[in-house]
Amino acid sequence: MSNVKKYLDQYAEPETQELENFPKDLAFKNCLVIPAYQETDAFLQEFINSQLAHQITLLILVINQPISDDDVIAQQQLFTSALEAGCVVWQQHNLFLIKLNNAAAYILAVDRFNQNLRIADKQGVGLARKIGADIAATLIDMKVIESSWICSTDADTHLPDNYFTSLEAMDHKSAAVTYDFQHLDHQDKVSEATLLYEKALKYYVSGLTWAGSHYAFFTIGSCLAFRYDYYCMARGFQKRSAGEDFYLLNKLAKLGQIQFNVTAKLLIEPRISSRVPFGTGPTVEKILKLPHPEQYLYYHPQLFSELKNCLVAMDDLWKFKDQPEQWLLQLSNSTQYALKQLRITKLFGHLQSNITNESQAKTHIHQWFDAFRTLKFIHYQQQDYYSQIPLVQALDKASFIPGYRAP
Repeated sequence: MSNVKKYLDQYAEPETQELENFPKDLAFKNCLVIPAYQETDAFLQEFINSQLAHQITLLILVINQPISDDDVIAQQQLFTSALEAGCVVWQQHNLFLIKLNNAAAYILAVDRFNQNLRIADKQGVGLARKIGADIAATLIDMKVIESSWICSTDADTHLPDNYFTSLEAMDHKSAAVTYDFQHLDHQDKVSEATLLYEKALKYYVSGLTWAGSHYAFFTIGSCLAFRYDYYCMARGFQKRSAGEDFYLLNKLAKLGQIQFNVTAKLLIEPRISSRVPFGTGPTVEKILKLPHPEQYLYYHPQLFSELKNCLVAMDDLWKFKDQPEQWLLQLSNSTQYALKQLRITKLFGHLQSNITNESQAKTHIHQWFDAFRTLKFIHYQQQDYYSQIPLVQALDKASFIPGYRAP
């Protein structure tokens, strides 16, 4: 049984079972998944009026709502707008296929907001994305969708005309692509705070890149595309209320390359949000509560120097497989502390018991020191060694940022 078939048969969401009698005479070039909760129809109207709607696209719109919320007004209005944008040509349970008027695109609206269809609070946007991506993977496997790319975005994101076509230049061995992005500046406080947070995101990825991490990529669900076969190998999005994009990319990076698409830039609306426990919206709200935005604290640049030195040392770990403690003693005190907190002794034991050559060792070490452990490594060092400093100071001190000035 192939990885794709195993995933779709055993792990895909129930909506995929409703696709058995999907119209066989339809074929789509591309697909796009958007989860929507408490959204207006502005993004839908923008899509309908864009060039993307003339590229034989299937927009999989997962209109969702948590069990704890009984107010369906926004979701019902969005669902009604989708229905009024065209005509329903197929319907099965909570799936509604809508042929848009005066466009080549279709909308597959998924009702996960009405009673008995709502999403558990803890599963949130992760489950919503998974439902949409599972549907896309199933239709790609059925040859209904031609492209092997599943595109993922959000309602606050403006997509360029080359959003789909830019993927044609990506390496066929890539597991996923992250798009270039920029938050719009409306010259207000929310924009100011959002652009500051954007600098933090780019600072972090620049730091990882400079350090030589294999996990130096943006983990933003609105700026993501991934190949359906790799998605199935990774067993899809995690059902969680936030961070689902981070964990999927962390798994995909162990299966294939993560490319950065610089040829298509996505423009994102700045806004605050309480729909997720962490991420852009809550962080922007936190910045807005500060007396001055310049007081926003972020990672000390020395943390990336510690990471870089650690990753360089990791390349020699195999040579010390019989005396790993000697290898550990060569590292700085802060790095030793962080690695011990990460239980690196388990890695030592695995290398001694299960790895037979240096090539295998390097592969296993890079997979062990993944995006999650990299973040934990930074946090452990931050706790006792390198406290956060104002982001504006970090940007000024960091040698891996263009325009660096020595302290």
